[in-house]
Parts: sequence; structure tokens; C-alpha cells
Amino acid sequence: MTFESRVEDSDAAQARVFFDHLDAEIDIIAARIETVDALTEGARRPNRLTDRLRTEAVALRAEPYEVHRLIDAIVFRFPEVMTRDVSALD
Repeated sequence: MTFESRVEDSDAAQARVFFDHLDAEIDIIAARIETVDALTEGARRPNRLTDRLRTEAVALRAEPYEVHRLIDAIVFRFPEVMTRDVSALD
């Protein structure tokens, strides 16, 4: 195995770790959005807290787009990260 192929393998492995992290981040963001929405809907009347929650919800809804953009960039550069059953080092 040449030095270049080892570097490519380690780059793909790092991309895989980052991809998995971003994939998990999407689930976390979705859960946060659901929580904020539930808190906002559960408020009996609008107040400062509901205004802050609505502002937070707007900001949270922008986050998945950025995470998906990063995932797309990783997949474009390292398509092998989409193969879940195979390690990036194989």
C-alpha cells in the first residue's frame, strides 16, 4: 500500500466519521425543533417566552439545511461513505 492510498483511506475514514456525526446531528436538531414547537403550542397565551421560542424555532429550522449541505459535500468527495455495511478503510 502506497503512502498516497493510505492518506486517501484515512481521509475517507475521517469523512465517514464526520458523515455519521452529521447524520446524528440531524436527529438532534429535529428533536429540538419538536420540543420548541411543543413548548410554544403548549403556552396558554403569547408572551416573551413564546416569542423567544418562535425565534429559536426559526433558527433551528435553518440548521438542517446547513447540515445537509455538508453531508452533500462529503458524499460528493467521498461517495464510499454512503455504503453503511463497509468500513471506509476496506
